[in-house]
Amino acid sequence: MKSLINLNLWRMKHLDIEANASDFYYVKLARKLYDIIRFSEVGRDEGYYMCELFAMTATYYFEDVVSGIGVWQTFTSRHKELYGKYLPFYDLDEEEYYQDEINFEDICFLMWMILQKRKENTFVNPENPYLIKMATMIYDELDAEFEKAPINVEMLERLQDKTYYQDFFSVKFLLMRLVSNLYLFEPFSNQRTDKVEEEVEALLGDSLDDSSLAYAVSSLMACCEKTGPLALYGKDWLAAMLAHWGMAEESERLAAIEFSKYAVYLLKRYDSQAICLEDAKGKEYIIPRNSFKELPDSTLQNNQSFIGSLVKYDGEWLVNGMSSWNPGTKLFDAYKEKMSVTDCDPIIYNKIIENNENHPMPVSYT
Repeated sequence: MKSLINLNLWRMKHLDIEANASDFYYVKLARKLYDIIRFSEVGRDEGYYMCELFAMTATYYFEDVVSGIGVWQTFTSRHKELYGKYLPFYDLDEEEYYQDEINFEDICFLMWMILQKRKENTFVNPENPYLIKMATMIYDELDAEFEKAPINVEMLERLQDKTYYQDFFSVKFLLMRLVSNLYLFEPFSNQRTDKVEEEVEALLGDSLDDSSLAYAVSSLMACCEKTGPLALYGKDWLAAMLAHWGMAEESERLAAIEFSKYAVYLLKRYDSQAICLEDAKGKEYIIPRNSFKELPDSTLQNNQSFIGSLVKYDGEWLVNGMSSWNPGTKLFDAYKEKMSVTDCDPIIYNKIIENNENHPMPVSYT
């Protein structure tokens, strides 16, 4: 079957969505890898969709290493710190392993990772001979291309713009794309997304349309969930990449992000510039009014219980994703009581819904 790999598909899996001059080269390379992979034993067994996934992943890895984007180097460096070796499973001659070049074992691990994520109830042998043979075919092609492959200078320049990291919502956009789109994280995030979607629906009712639900889930995945082969938060992965680019101040700002998953808060006070929320343990959060898309005084006058996720960026607490305002303190009081007698996760679905008389909760988009 002919490959469906094209420019639009290629650009969807980048950290940003802008076009780059090097995109044409990498799409052509991905198509070539697809043609190689589909005639391998693994390719014939797994079908054209998996062949595309293998080819795209190998090409993104290749672009990453060639361009110095730092996704793969972040993974191998952190794995080395934690476990004393650059990669799991494979015995490496570390004198011959170069993080700024492509390595055969890298390809082996990536192909194994993709296949393993598709085999829910089966453990795939990382040294499966057919998998190793396919990885060899991919590596040989990439090795032949290494010296002539273009660096994605345009994307690096955009990502290294320091002004980009002064605004939380710009950073959040990067985090959303990182955890949901990038080749190293997407297979892991896909496993967690369904669970997060259930959590959001349980809290905010079924009044969310598809786009609002998707945004709420993406917001939580970006800021509050671990992902990737080392189960780190998106902020930790991106902070390490910024450090790799020499952006120490921006890296520290990312690493210092704090978050609170969905919880119920009590409105304590407000003025024209900010509102003050209190959590079940009595901690106060000062949030700028402009962190909300729309927040008229009438909403604050008529509602005292707030459901939402909060993120602290550059010293300021902000609302993260979808949120809900509810009349009176009944919802907060029930939540606080429940939290006082349990050590469970703060998302107390059944209690929240029960004390809202099973009505869908009005939500706002932030």
